[in-house]
Amino acid sequence: MGDRTTMPIQYVEEDEQWILETKRSAYVFGVGPNGILQQCYWGPRLPHESDYPKPGRTESRPEGYPFDDIEERTPEEYPPWGGVRYKEPAIKVRYSDGTQTLSLRFEGAERREPNEKGAGLVVMLRDSNYDLRVAVEYRLIYENDLLERSATIVNEGNAPVSLERTLSGQLSITRFERYRLTHLAGHWGRETNVERTPLGRAKTTIESRRGVTSHQHNPWFAIDAGTATEHEGEVYFGALAYSGNWTFVFEENSYGDLQISGGIHDFDSAWHLEPGESFETPTLIAGYSAEGFGGGSRNLHDYQRRHVLPDTSPAVTRPIVYNSWYATGLDVHEDQQMRLADRAAEIGCELFVVDAGWFKNATDFATGVGDWEVDKEKFSNGLSPLIDHVKSLGMEFGLWLEPENVNEDSDLYRNHPDWVYGFSNRDQQQNDSRYVLNLAKEEVRGFLHETFDRLLTEYDIDFVKWDMNRPLSDPGWPEADPETEREVWIRHTRGVYEVFDRLRENHPEVILESCSAGGGRVDLGILSRAHQTFPSDDVDPYDRLFVQEGYSHAYAPKTMVNWVTDPWEPTERETNLDYPFHVGMTGVLGIGADISEWTAEQVATAKNHVSQYKEIRPIVQNGDQYRLRSPREHELSAVQYISPDRSRAVVFAFRHSWRYGDMSSTLRLRGLDEDARYRVEGGERTHVRSGKALRERGIEIDLRGDFGSHLVQVTKEE
Repeated sequence: MGDRTTMPIQYVEEDEQWILETKRSAYVFGVGPNGILQQCYWGPRLPHESDYPKPGRTESRPEGYPFDDIEERTPEEYPPWGGVRYKEPAIKVRYSDGTQTLSLRFEGAERREPNEKGAGLVVMLRDSNYDLRVAVEYRLIYENDLLERSATIVNEGNAPVSLERTLSGQLSITRFERYRLTHLAGHWGRETNVERTPLGRAKTTIESRRGVTSHQHNPWFAIDAGTATEHEGEVYFGALAYSGNWTFVFEENSYGDLQISGGIHDFDSAWHLEPGESFETPTLIAGYSAEGFGGGSRNLHDYQRRHVLPDTSPAVTRPIVYNSWYATGLDVHEDQQMRLADRAAEIGCELFVVDAGWFKNATDFATGVGDWEVDKEKFSNGLSPLIDHVKSLGMEFGLWLEPENVNEDSDLYRNHPDWVYGFSNRDQQQNDSRYVLNLAKEEVRGFLHETFDRLLTEYDIDFVKWDMNRPLSDPGWPEADPETEREVWIRHTRGVYEVFDRLRENHPEVILESCSAGGGRVDLGILSRAHQTFPSDDVDPYDRLFVQEGYSHAYAPKTMVNWVTDPWEPTERETNLDYPFHVGMTGVLGIGADISEWTAEQVATAKNHVSQYKEIRPIVQNGDQYRLRSPREHELSAVQYISPDRSRAVVFAFRHSWRYGDMSSTLRLRGLDEDARYRVEGGERTHVRSGKALRERGIEIDLRGDFGSHLVQVTKEE
């Protein structure tokens, strides 16, 4: 074995085994019986190479399973459908001669050159009877204790092959006697709420079959033994970098192993491979933390900031946005938007965004969608006078778009009714008065790129909010052959990525925000293209605590846009202005209220909060997050952020309600230098304590009344 720091991927030749080590964890696999690629270990890093199990250990498993062949007993890295296997396959094919099974055997391996993420390895598997190769790729993110997994399927034969299932990989966990699943679930207006479910001897699936990531489930999971907490205990976790139909399947087998299969959903889907063609799966990111759920989240956050987001410089922060949607709806016009811009600039906003309603024929939320031409009745000289005014105030300018959808009352639909999904002998289905454009068609993708490229070239636009207000349905493509038509679900997602990528290539300075009726498209695939997302259309500050808590389990606060608005109509909850500002300041702060109606006192309050947020923004957006107390478990919840150098921290505390006799709450801070002295400021008291005292004794928070909030700043003394 060489230096395990500079050589994190080690090959043990005599055992045909690869040891992949990160800073604190290890993932080990090797060539098992019959050439099967077998996972041997996943967990904390061990001191010596000889400490890790070797391939073939399934031979020592209990007898008494006469119908389980070696394939069923082995925890495989990329199990095919074929042989005496009854577990979830990672891949299923249909050959041109009708054969549906695969027999994948190890062929070879080669290291990949280290990139900015870390070291890589590709292991080649080949069907023993057909010219089909599967390249299973691994990439280590050493500092974050993460492993990227993907697979590329190559047809090296002379006949076409149909890929009926192509997942990104399979993971096995063997360390626990029982398993608990944590995932993010909900619906529109209630996305990414934390759900915890014990797993037993039954198959559990989380998925989307809506053509987008979905409001109902999110492609992230965590597994523990049922005893891990926010700060302590062993937690395995994973996420999928994909924005279309996806699935994670969790199944405990007869031997007590939990097998996790994840990737593109195979529902109503297949991919046709001609000779010489290949198919690459999206990336599956997996990790292990011995520091509870919070440790896993911080590793994912740092990974996203360093390696996923379009801009990975630690010096970059997101601007404070004002969006006029909740103030004006579709009733937008130049003079009104200019007045809102004046007030937004006075408050301290840095980006002014005109939402839906700026384009022609926008008489309700759906009409006109598809015709991305400026409404000359609202903006007689186009958008330039408004943009110039916004720029003169020192702000950037942004615009709302919904590229993937079209309304039937639009020139685009009248001219190209064949550009939407639908089956020839069925009525086309609208949802939210919209059809979905067929982005599998090259001419549709070309039209979208040309339209928005022209818009961004003609006008000095700094920001685009890309919305998608309905899921896919009736994915018919009458002009396509049946095999290609089954690729629609995948082709649509790839089409979205293509338009995003081309716009970014031509306009790299433009900030892109992903929105899908709120949080319907939040995942690591879209976040490699969009700088931030809108987690939910629910902008009620109390509701948002739950949405944002769940969101932060998987995604960095730097990507999480939070607006301060007037009371949200469905909840009609009224609070003081401090509370929604403090909620908004825990991510990327934005304002969406009708600020033209604010009193002088409200404007002064907003200016103070905006100024304070600008000071602490680098800590919130680029620091480490600690979820100190959950709103699911406590009347008083709290979240802490600390700068990478441990010199500054901020704590936000939120109280839902208070009863007479309730005691003050103690918050034990995390991540500080134990021996350093810190000045604690917030509220009526200022004091100095060591980092260890702030962890062991904590700070007292005394919030009374309903919907109270508090901001505490912690600064290291020189």
